[in-house]
Amino acid sequence: GAHTDAARHTHTHTMSPRSSALFAAILAVCLATASAQFYKPGDKLPASVITETFDVAFPADVANVSLAQYDFTRNAGAKKYVTVVATFYSGCTPGREDYPTFTKYVSQLHSMTTNNFLPGNVAFVASLKNGVNAGVAEAWARINGSDVSVSGSNAGFPLLVDDRHRALVYKLFDAGMHPAYAVLDHCMRYAALLPAIATQNATNGLVQVVSDLLKNTTQACPDDTALPPAPELRPRRATVTFTPGPAPAAAPPSACVPAFGKAREVAKLSTGSSTAFAQPRTLAFHPASKNLWVGNNDTDSITILQGVFNSSTAGASASGLTHRFDRAPFHYMDQMAALAFGSNNMMATCQESVNTYAGMKAANNFMGPTLYSTVVKEGTPATGGWPKNIKGIYITAEGKNCDPDAGFESTGGNSSAAAANASAAPPTCFMTHADMLHASPLCMGMAHDPEAVTPYNNVFWVFDGLNSTLIRYDFEQPHGPASLDHSLANVRRYPEVKLTRVPGVPGHIIVDPETRTVFIVDTGAGRIVAVHADSGRYVDEARNDLGGNFTLWSSPAPSFEYTLFGCSQHKTFATGIDKPSGIALHGNTLLVGEHGTGKIIAFHKTTGARLGEFNTGAKKLFGLTVEPTTGVVWFVDGADASSVSYIKRTETCAAGSVPNGPAMTYPATPSSEGSREYCKAEALGVLSTHRNHTLHVGDNNATNNSMTPLGPGYGLTPSCMACDAGCDNDMLLMSGYYCHKCLPDNCRQGIFATSAGTCSNIIGKGYKCECDAGAFGDHCQHRVVTDNGAGAGGNVVTTPSTPMSTPSDTMTATSASSSAARPWVAAWAMSFAVIAVAAAVL
Repeated sequence: GAHTDAARHTHTHTMSPRSSALFAAILAVCLATASAQFYKPGDKLPASVITETFDVAFPADVANVSLAQYDFTRNAGAKKYVTVVATFYSGCTPGREDYPTFTKYVSQLHSMTTNNFLPGNVAFVASLKNGVNAGVAEAWARINGSDVSVSGSNAGFPLLVDDRHRALVYKLFDAGMHPAYAVLDHCMRYAALLPAIATQNATNGLVQVVSDLLKNTTQACPDDTALPPAPELRPRRATVTFTPGPAPAAAPPSACVPAFGKAREVAKLSTGSSTAFAQPRTLAFHPASKNLWVGNNDTDSITILQGVFNSSTAGASASGLTHRFDRAPFHYMDQMAALAFGSNNMMATCQESVNTYAGMKAANNFMGPTLYSTVVKEGTPATGGWPKNIKGIYITAEGKNCDPDAGFESTGGNSSAAAANASAAPPTCFMTHADMLHASPLCMGMAHDPEAVTPYNNVFWVFDGLNSTLIRYDFEQPHGPASLDHSLANVRRYPEVKLTRVPGVPGHIIVDPETRTVFIVDTGAGRIVAVHADSGRYVDEARNDLGGNFTLWSSPAPSFEYTLFGCSQHKTFATGIDKPSGIALHGNTLLVGEHGTGKIIAFHKTTGARLGEFNTGAKKLFGLTVEPTTGVVWFVDGADASSVSYIKRTETCAAGSVPNGPAMTYPATPSSEGSREYCKAEALGVLSTHRNHTLHVGDNNATNNSMTPLGPGYGLTPSCMACDAGCDNDMLLMSGYYCHKCLPDNCRQGIFATSAGTCSNIIGKGYKCECDAGAFGDHCQHRVVTDNGAGAGGNVVTTPSTPMSTPSDTMTATSASSSAARPWVAAWAMSFAVIAVAAAVL
């Protein structure tokens, strides 16, 4: 139900026609793009699935369960089982209607085996999701008419798994379809997938299918040679551990901080271009290419430096530079505060924005982190790629696939030749978002969580600046390009942790995989907050359609979780910091950048002992990152548009100068920094009430489908033709518009400040720019210059005033005491330059 913090969330709304229309579009897509499970009927399950353990929420005396308990080759008595795994969402009516009958079947089948009417044994496990704790699980088990699993008639089954990480459901089910039942035979073969009990018949009914399989338990199982197990898909990842040690001394005079070294200086990697960056606030190294990605606030874009950043002797050098945009940067990358790389080369950005479309519309708070694929890989979401025929993750303005690396301006690629000839310059290659969730406008910081338990490893922690708290996003299976389906995701708010936004100054986040600590920069409070990433439990709904106080933007489906988590372990880790912003981990050292002073302060990562500091000289110190091979610390200065900087260690510390130290500790009793106490004893829960989403058992939801449909016609409605308050820009994007009088114009001072063209929309694909006289380029960003001084016909080809790079003119890194780098013109600068070509060429 609603909680006492309601006054904090005055920005939330009831379900509006606009929201309902968005939901209608999303639900329509859900039916067409439903996700598939990892394993299917006919598969022999691999060992990783059989041996994985899952937390049991009910009965209370069972801690966990593994399918290995029901595998006769692994269990103690070589007992042969037929195992049924069910999937339910805690707030969904069809599942509640199925559950009592399911428990009757459990009791019936258990009786038939214990009384020897059928050979073998039976086991029943249920995946329960979306708002589960011990009280909720017990309430589910005691739904009216159920044979409660502690009664003895069913041998303690079904076991209700708290599948908060969706680790069980994705293995055996299309996660969006529920209720459903997977039946495994005694050989651990996936024998059958059954629909909701209400839709089963005599031949495919659960009791009949299980009975037939029990009769076959006397048969031998084929070995792995005759029937190989199915290939592993996204097995649980290995965990990283922390070995505690003695406490380090608190900043002794002889302390040497490895990130700073015994002696150091600031070095700059200069691009030679005054427009390489536009108030950069975040940076990270790409896990595959090793290139340095820098997020720009003022241009809603990413600058990528290509080169060598891990040389231990020669310092850093870069050979090329390019930019990445989304085709709708004014929404998906608007005022970027942070970017972070995750697994499978995914990258997420978070935006300090309330979604005004560059000031063209009133703020509506329809904002949150955006997820991108950064490496083209053919496959499926389960294998970490996208089907070959899907719309590309890198795409031109007109919607054609493109090579993102073709745009690098480098010594060996498109340089002065491209400047002189429009046909030699590749078109702008845009990123296409793979997912976006909408619960945190004014995002101030973000970090990927390298946890081991979720199937897709797409978990990101976010500083929600609007609501002054911490959020955990799990994108789960991304919807991919050209889809609007957000139904398979979960968003969890941690309202016990209060954070204070300082406008314009990101509060970055880092996750330590060894101690499982989420370190959050609380900029306004001048502190660092530590939260145990695996602590906390479900305490309430956030969704306003389920009695919560937060607008449900992303999806009304029961499979979309939007909840409050309380009882988390958290504490103030460090205080007295002048507007902290950047944060990074360097071995056992936590580095924090002081925006107010330009200093980087080093703390021991478990004790909080202050180990030292270094003044970078930055005027607007924002993001920090550590190059993973060399351990060199890099940072961005928001006031520096031409270079990024790093700490050049001229003398290093001795090995082990900062030891592990003791384990991270938290207060014995969790507390709340808000007005509500969330950590209470888990009484018998009250199940939230969803609408009857019959959509998920195969029928459509007429309530949502009756709302205004999206499509090309939406942009032609009177409100959109007038660009009045009744025209919603988010709906324009979802209707396939990139060009519209209500949207920022990519073709005229849009993507590039020099663009001079007219935007022509290609519905559902993209747009094309028709250039004004004298302009050329895919965004009309280049110019024709006629010079009557010399040359044939009085026209000559001139070049930008700053020459393009030559084989000897690569970007170079210089320390503060050395000479400046030679001029270098990058793609960004070239885009803004006046490019001269002969009129005769055109």
